[in-house]
Amino acid sequence: MIRIITLLTLLTISHFNSLAAYDSTLYNSRFEEQLFEKVQDSIEVNPVDIMLAVNYKSGDEDFVQQNINKIITSLREDGIEGKKTKKQIQEIYKSIHKNELKKYIEDAGFDQLFDKGEYNCVSATALYAIVLDEFGIEYEIRETPTHVYLVADPKNTNVLIESTMPQNGTIEFDYKKKKEYVEYLVAGKLISAEEFENNPIDKLFEEYYDQNKIIGLGELAALLYYNKGVAEFNKKNFTDASYSFRKANLIYPSVTVGMMYNGSLANQLSTEVGSKKYNPVILASFVNFNVANDQLRSYGAEYFGQVGNELMINRPNVEAYKSYFQSFKTMLSDSVDIDPFNQQYYLLLAYADELNENYPEALKNMNYSYISNPENLSTKEVVIGLAKNHLITDKEHEKTLDSLDYYFDVFPFLEENQGFQEYYSYCKMRVIRESFLYDMPKKGYEKLGEFEESLQYEDAYSYDKEYFANMYLDVAGYYGRKNNMGMIVKSVQRGLRYEPNSMLLNSRLAQFSKINNEINSFEKTIVYNNKSREEQFKEDFNNSIVACWEVDGALEGGTEVTYDETFKIMTYKNNKLTYIVNGKTENGKFSIRTKSRLLYLTPDRDRDSYIVFKVESINNREMILQPFVNGRLTSKTIYMAKCR
Repeated sequence: MIRIITLLTLLTISHFNSLAAYDSTLYNSRFEEQLFEKVQDSIEVNPVDIMLAVNYKSGDEDFVQQNINKIITSLREDGIEGKKTKKQIQEIYKSIHKNELKKYIEDAGFDQLFDKGEYNCVSATALYAIVLDEFGIEYEIRETPTHVYLVADPKNTNVLIESTMPQNGTIEFDYKKKKEYVEYLVAGKLISAEEFENNPIDKLFEEYYDQNKIIGLGELAALLYYNKGVAEFNKKNFTDASYSFRKANLIYPSVTVGMMYNGSLANQLSTEVGSKKYNPVILASFVNFNVANDQLRSYGAEYFGQVGNELMINRPNVEAYKSYFQSFKTMLSDSVDIDPFNQQYYLLLAYADELNENYPEALKNMNYSYISNPENLSTKEVVIGLAKNHLITDKEHEKTLDSLDYYFDVFPFLEENQGFQEYYSYCKMRVIRESFLYDMPKKGYEKLGEFEESLQYEDAYSYDKEYFANMYLDVAGYYGRKNNMGMIVKSVQRGLRYEPNSMLLNSRLAQFSKINNEINSFEKTIVYNNKSREEQFKEDFNNSIVACWEVDGALEGGTEVTYDETFKIMTYKNNKLTYIVNGKTENGKFSIRTKSRLLYLTPDRDRDSYIVFKVESINNREMILQPFVNGRLTSKTIYMAKCR
């Protein structure tokens, strides 16, 4: 057999019989492919077919069989069948050696033996075995780490047939031959010089001869693939070498074959690092073969990380990375734990999505990475960062709540994060505030009830207390626009049930209660004096108010006085208005209490900063107002005319 010129040093050689998933690219002919389909399905195959498959050419089956038949026929014509076993063996050896074995070639295939007479110890031994079988002569094929030979009639004459020792021919194991055999092993360093000096020949022969591995003809045929693999390995064609070793290992899973298969895969992976051209089949094959070896399995995961770093960070090519992974995953055997690879793969996809600000897709990929290893701190850190970026850019707070519900379900650790709890509560309160702000009280109360119910539990989410207080002030603001001071007060009191120490809610409750009392007092006084004129005023107001009004003059105690010349009121349908006070423009809404004739101008920006006037009279030309200051009706009278 071929001696190995270069060996990859591996810390541990693991052996695993089941290789990667079926891959038709491994085979150089349909004949070979069909052969290994049978091998994979544990169907018995003809050893000669294995020998032919190594370098198959169309018609090889007939050509080889014809040549074997010629050898058999020739021996029979010479009368071999009438001779004793020992003589038969000698005749077979001489005939084959003289007529078939022309030139020793280390990496010769079985087909070359009949085509050119080129042979090596494997192909020649195989031919001897085939012919011995034909004449019913028992034999044993012996394998050493670097050689194979055949022992014919092992139970009786014990004749050694050494195909690569033509000067000695057949060998009978008398003392002389035993000594030669032992010396041969010493030369090959299979027996140490010290051991040779200190032990009898017979003892060494019995010990080491028995240790030579006995293999079958099918296993011998597999060594042709091994030889081909070694030849490719020595040429540094590591991919082709791995294919040959892999086939040899499928038929004959020995330690030596496994070592060379592993070495060729590792060398090819190393070559790919330099060339930046990555073959997923090679890595998958390496991972499959080393599934039982912790150290080499870890190396496979680390190498996969290097591929990802190259294809996703150094030279970003997302589609190439996806294609690599899909091919790699397809080739993995079921016994491989794919989680470490999934974790790295989806983490890098999420990284690419994050750079493109596609946060939902990034988090979707991180879900797969998280599932692969829920305890990985780096994964959790990335998830937190992505979730924050996604939520910051998502302005639709109801959808954000749906996103958070999903994230809490998929990434349970997020629900324990106080920052995410507070943001969840913020979104809940924001939806409630917006509902009352945009006059959707039904929705607002529905959401408010759900939120208040969640506060009853011991594990209730954290929330910002000031924002919480402002939520109830927005509820109160809704009733402020309806001029319903009673509900304004009740809304604030509702919030105080949950935050009784809120300074903001307590101060506003006192303020609203005072205003409510003052308004009730104003209304009672004015309604009493104007009760008979209420309906007429309501009609005049509704018919005239929608217009642009500006200051036309002002009196105080019968004396003409100056008033804010910038003061202007522009009213529209649906109680909307724009007004200017002291040169400052506000947008908001107006409302009228017809009994008390109180006109409220309420700005959108701060509903607590409303302005109140008593409307003395109004028609299509003029509106006469009396302003309130600090809750009291002043003695000033402002004359408003329609804008010029």
